Amino acid sequence: MVSLNVPIPICDFPERVHGASAVFEVVYRNGVSRDFIGVIHSVSGLFDDMVNRLYRDASIMYIGVSLKSGRFVCEAYLD
Repeated sequence: MVSLNVPIPICDFPERVHGASAVFEVVYRNGVSRDFIGVIHSVSGLFDDMVNRLYRDASIMYIGVSLKSGRFVCEAYLD
């Protein structure tokens, strides 16, 4: 099962999230962690894409997203 954790509601962020640059931390089952740079075009799309990616790609066990400012946005992981 995939869990999605959004610790702070997006509407409570003091900075823009839609269209913002972000860092995507991906942790693979073999223990390797990689950071990818991207843009959050849609928050609902981001949530759907993260959950779907974990269901489709058995090599990934965790995805965390932070804005370039360092503010943590959300995470998805396998239970």
